[in-house]
Amino acid sequence: MANFMEEISSGQFALYAQWLALSTIICFFISGVLSIFSTAILSAVISFIFAAFLLLFEVPAFAKALPSGPKVQGFVAFFDMCYLRAALYLGVFIVSAIFLQLLGRITSILLLLSAICYAIAGLKGQKRVTSAFTGGSGVANSNDVSAA
Repeated sequence: MANFMEEISSGQFALYAQWLALSTIICFFISGVLSIFSTAILSAVISFIFAAFLLLFEVPAFAKALPSGPKVQGFVAFFDMCYLRAALYLGVFIVSAIFLQLLGRITSILLLLSAICYAIAGLKGQKRVTSAFTGGSGVANSNDVSAA
């Protein structure tokens, strides 16, 4: 719990973005389940794909446990910079805002907020730091998190 409070008060926008993206994963999953029950299969499939995609990008422990080749690891590593991740999430936001039903669109607003936080982190020169809760380094292990 102390690590979580340190992360909240750290001023690291990349951490805020990660927490917003984690809440987006949960909401996309819920949106997918509810879309299945409302017979909106396309919306459900898109929601589940986005949830899995974000899980791969935001949870280091999941990415390490998933058997993947060098191409997948290279793709994920390419988006390790805050600016690129913000652009990627902005693209996912646009797609989800167009193709998903109401709950998915509301969920995509969380993803837009995550993209904005990553953009702010990039503007402030902060490197991407992952939460200790998700298997990342957290703020306790990163003394210098600003870009050189």
